[in-house]
Amino acid sequence: MKNGYFSRIVCATALTLAVAAGANAADTPDAWVTMNTKISLITADGISTSDLNVDTVNGIVTLHGKVATEAEKAKAEKVARTIDGAKDVKNLLQV
Repeated sequence: MKNGYFSRIVCATALTLAVAAGANAADTPDAWVTMNTKISLITADGISTSDLNVDTVNGIVTLHGKVATEAEKAKAEKVARTIDGAKDVKNLLQV
């Protein structure tokens, strides 16, 4: 279990570095918000991201997919609301 968690952190870090290295003025901030949201959800305890998707349009983050519990749904929304650049969060997750 710890090995899988470590792999997620390594993957999330690599994705962040890749996005940061390739960022330029033409990139949309929505892509950045989406990536940061995904990384935060992947590394958050108590949230399964295997069937969770994130989209961002004009700073509005939409969470959709399936989670196991109402608590997991609420936590995913809470995490998404902490992301810089996220103007609002639409939580369409299904339990």
